[in-house]
Amino acid sequence: MPDRKNCEVVEIRKVRPGDESGISIVACDSWHFTYKDIYDDAYIDDWISRNYSENVMREHVGRILDDQSYIFLVAVRMNEIIGFSETVIRLEEAWLLRIYLRPAEIRKGIGVKLLQTTETEISGNGVGLLRTAVQQQNRIGLSFYLKNGFEIINSTPEDEFIMAKILRNA
Repeated sequence: MPDRKNCEVVEIRKVRPGDESGISIVACDSWHFTYKDIYDDAYIDDWISRNYSENVMREHVGRILDDQSYIFLVAVRMNEIIGFSETVIRLEEAWLLRIYLRPAEIRKGIGVKLLQTTETEISGNGVGLLRTAVQQQNRIGLSFYLKNGFEIINSTPEDEFIMAKILRNA
């Protein structure tokens, strides 16, 4: 009988063609869970359709595969994408655009693994500062970033907190 613990291993890897459907599902589930009390369903569905449909993701993945300034990671367990993160590098700083997880995967350390892998990748490129923007009412995201070393440095008129973290190994 196979060891059940091996079935629970989460692999963090770079995105590749064929991941688009899993990414779309994660984005949809994550948005409906995280933003259900902030935005109405129509807004969420429209946003997902414009930004994370399979066709949009196919074009996006095709564009960024060889782009060294873009880091798109997926978390995979038993061949299923359960989370992802996107980061863009601009000179000596990077912007973490998002970390999305399937709701059942929240608070299991997967977001931390995605963040740590991102930090390792960008530190190797000489990046010393990681920034992100979090919707102020997104308590899950805000708590996650604060627990992982980010500080609020500003806010925007769009009700977002701008957060930053100095990377030690840059």
